[in-house]
Amino acid sequence: MGALFLFVGLFLFIKKDVFKLFVLHLFMSLAIPYNDYIYHILGMELVGIRINYILMLLILVLIFKQLYAKRFNIIKVSKIDIFMVFFFMVICLYFFVGYYNKNTYLWFDMKVFVFFFLNYIIFRSVVNNDNYIKVINVIFISSLFYSFIVIYIYLFMKDYLPFIYGDKLFSWWGKRITFSNVSMCLITIPLSIYCLLQNNYSNIKKFYFFLVFSLNLIAMLLSQTRAVIMMSTFNSIIVLVTSYYNIFNLKKINIKKAYRITIFVVFISISLNIFYFLDTIFGTEVLNNVINRFSEGQETLNVRDVSNEMAKEEIIRNIWGYGLGKEAILYNTNYSINNVGPFIDNILFTLGLKIGLLGVFMFLILLLVPLVRLFFYKNNDKILVIVIYISFILMTAILNAQIVYSVPIVLTFILFICISKINREKVIKIKGEEY
Repeated sequence: MGALFLFVGLFLFIKKDVFKLFVLHLFMSLAIPYNDYIYHILGMELVGIRINYILMLLILVLIFKQLYAKRFNIIKVSKIDIFMVFFFMVICLYFFVGYYNKNTYLWFDMKVFVFFFLNYIIFRSVVNNDNYIKVINVIFISSLFYSFIVIYIYLFMKDYLPFIYGDKLFSWWGKRITFSNVSMCLITIPLSIYCLLQNNYSNIKKFYFFLVFSLNLIAMLLSQTRAVIMMSTFNSIIVLVTSYYNIFNLKKINIKKAYRITIFVVFISISLNIFYFLDTIFGTEVLNNVINRFSEGQETLNVRDVSNEMAKEEIIRNIWGYGLGKEAILYNTNYSINNVGPFIDNILFTLGLKIGLLGVFMFLILLLVPLVRLFFYKNNDKILVIVIYISFILMTAILNAQIVYSVPIVLTFILFICISKINREKVIKIKGEEY
């Protein structure tokens, strides 16, 4: 499969089609579970270099060729771009600090941040008012393919999970089918419900959104990730509540839409009950496993709390940070060391160890930029997007470090930053005819 992606990428590169090459890069990064073993068996590497990195470099070459052809006259720099330059300079400074301290994960961290900044350049160069709807649709399609792969693994490859996860993660996750891509469900599930409830989509489009919703829901349940399940449910409730509010807030009540919302809620309730019944009869116990996950207690959160507490104490001892590549320690609840790696399950504490409080403050600004901009949108549905973004940040930045250390989540975060910059009145409203 990797050879196919590379062949298509080279073809688009020769045709100088930057946008389609960008879509290919985005789709590949989001649709394929972010996992070394899966990347390997799908042939997603060429002489040790991942295909999506090669596609990224091809896009950059085309972008710089276009800029050079126009003598760089088309560059429009915004405040966030200038801020990104300063943030990059801070990262470079802490690279040398990490090099001086001989930090273990120096090159791993540097590769992660170079990927982040290069993709920011790509997104800022490609995503605009004319194509952002198509880019959002890539997320829907990617989540659909990701869900197919997760369901396939559940049905046919459960015995391979020790190889897919590795011994350490398998001892933690067991038979759960979970990858960092599942955090996309925080976005795709509520937005697919939103689109299903609109009047301006054809039946084919509605079937497409229903498929996205259904398969994403199954993939999310198979992951048994409590935070994603709870936040996705909350986001979906916000969709229904805001939809009802908009209906009855109008001078003329939209009976058809109110009926559609009611039918949808009843249908989902009945479907979940039927699924639970069949789940028990056939012994798959998907829902039972999810219910058991919620009754397991708070041991995972306690481990996070202890690890965060110990990281905070180390940051207090050195508020300037220890440089890129500084190891982060995961502790057990009895304060014994469980694991040592490049990050712990909180990006703020992770960055505090590496680039100090200054770096944490700068990254917090990056997190808040889309949120602040969203508050100024002039649209009744902005509350939905705000809730989705907040849940995305809580899941990927506070409860773990995916927002920097997971490729699909990094790209989704950069997309939030870029889309929040464009036409503020248009971005929230997804018109059916624009797809």
